[in-house]
Amino acid sequence: MGEGRDAARINAPPLARGIAPARGLSPAWLMAAVALVLYGSLLPFQMRRPPAGPWPLPGLSDIGFHASSPSDLLTNVGVYIPVGFVAVLAGHPRRRRLARVPLAIALALGVSVAAEALQAGMSQRVSSWVDVRANCMGTALGAVLALAASHAGPRLAAAAWVAGRARPFATSTMALTLGLLLFGLAPFDLVTSASGLSAAFLRARWDLNTARFADFNDPPLSALVAQVQGAAWFALLAYLSTQAGRERGRSSTAAGMAATRDAIVLALLIEFMQLFTASHVFDLAAIVLRAIAAGLGAWYAVRWGEYLTPAGGAPSAHPRTLTALLILAAVGQTVACVAAAADLRCWNADHLRGVVVHWIPLESLWRLSLAGAAGKLLEWLATYGALAATAALVAVRCQARSPQRVALLVATLVALATAGLGALNMTGRLDISQAVVAVVVVLLGARAWRAVSSSAAASGH
Repeated sequence: MGEGRDAARINAPPLARGIAPARGLSPAWLMAAVALVLYGSLLPFQMRRPPAGPWPLPGLSDIGFHASSPSDLLTNVGVYIPVGFVAVLAGHPRRRRLARVPLAIALALGVSVAAEALQAGMSQRVSSWVDVRANCMGTALGAVLALAASHAGPRLAAAAWVAGRARPFATSTMALTLGLLLFGLAPFDLVTSASGLSAAFLRARWDLNTARFADFNDPPLSALVAQVQGAAWFALLAYLSTQAGRERGRSSTAAGMAATRDAIVLALLIEFMQLFTASHVFDLAAIVLRAIAAGLGAWYAVRWGEYLTPAGGAPSAHPRTLTALLILAAVGQTVACVAAAADLRCWNADHLRGVVVHWIPLESLWRLSLAGAAGKLLEWLATYGALAATAALVAVRCQARSPQRVALLVATLVALATAGLGALNMTGRLDISQAVVAVVVVLLGARAWRAVSSSAAASGH
């Protein structure tokens, strides 16, 4: 009996045995992580010009000891976490990954020292050994996370896949709730002083008018589109939560009422917690719009959800209607992106002659603060991730040969159109960073979907 169980365990799929699959991450991921870190460390590539003579070669003696602010320290730790994570997981998984931790730290040390030495010759950079220490700390943290993921990751992935197949709406509701909470509070810059708390309360918008109007330099519809996009996520949350209630055997009416209540409570929680952050502003109009959207999403699930997305994995009774709704959602997202960037006040020849093109990707994020860059990046990830997912679903339902290419084409074209319209506003800047982020989102999403599908197939689920 014991030999039979051992033989069955040996012949079982890798994820069913709770161990890592036979393949690790490709070394290309490590090369990409190092290249991205070097790219971000050397932005905006402006070397200090000498008054005369040849260009000086920066060395280790040019690196000083400069104190770093908490935001800079957090940034230097965070950007090197992927390096440690990928360095431990890259290569064959049967080799001892614990031995790769010092190698990952040594690699990060070399990359960081080289980057800081080059920064010493740049006009807009400050090189410091403090940054090197923070980079090594981030690499060590990423290596520890990689070791934990290599042991618990396969089992968690298999369990998540089984839970998603058994109750897809409940799993989607939990994931979206967590994502909305993290997005609403990132970068988690909580105020700790009485003056900061007083300033946060003074910035709060307690009426329903100011939230719907943009500043003078912003496009006229940007604030309104942002509010509507934020409310649309709560409509989707209420829809999924209603379907999750139906999965648990509740009546449609009771599930819809509970979903509306939970979505409104989440909106209230996020907005009131933003009162205690430095980079967010409490907005009463956002709560009202999200409450209305949650009610509409729950009503739609009660009225049409049983026919369009039945619980229990049953096929849709109206496949053409569902496809039309997905197409409408993709078109709506595209129109929202374009409307948020359009500014008809600047559509004239004089303004076009003053447009400045930023060809260096992500340079605009580098010039922002940590909170501003994190918020802008999360906004782009959510916008183009949702657009790409919707386009991929439309392509799947239309039986397209390559849904990933369709999603990539749609997201890239919308991002380029948004960037082009961004040049026709008061800023007068054409930035290609959104297009780069859109392409990366689609490629990573396709890679993650293939990894999850192959892991589920290997585990037999």
